[in-house]
Amino acid sequence: MIKNIRDIMAEMKASYDKSKSRQSWQVLQGRDGDNRYSMFVLGDEKLWQIRGMEVARNEMLAVGSQVSGADADIKKYMDSGSPVPFGTITPQTASVSLIMAGVQRYSSESAGTLGRELLSSRQVALNEKLDRELERMCEDRDFRKKYRAYAEESGRSYL
Repeated sequence: MIKNIRDIMAEMKASYDKSKSRQSWQVLQGRDGDNRYSMFVLGDEKLWQIRGMEVARNEMLAVGSQVSGADADIKKYMDSGSPVPFGTITPQTASVSLIMAGVQRYSSESAGTLGRELLSSRQVALNEKLDRELERMCEDRDFRKKYRAYAEESGRSYL
């Protein structure tokens, strides 16, 4: 089930907060040929995917879904890539940035392979659904208007 970024992040955070093995959580991020980002979050044998696109400078639009459980092949791809440079993480608090700097890796190749080949045959359909939802949100004038008002009011640009 596709969820907005707020709901999927709340779901992952609740799972993380209950986790007895927080140090084993991993994040793999990559970008595809359409300049859309896929972020895979693996923790407690669950795998989530967040699909995002940049809609303006420093402004991302994203949706996500729990994808599957984890197996050895998925874990292998989650271990690949390069650590994400510290400066690419937008800090909300220093502790959030430090946590993410320790778990996130970047590899468009690994994220792409994970999304295309290792997950279930439904993965292509899920990517298409996530992309359609991103497009729908971008094209919705009311959504954009409400978002702009929120961003101006809060002084932050994110979704």
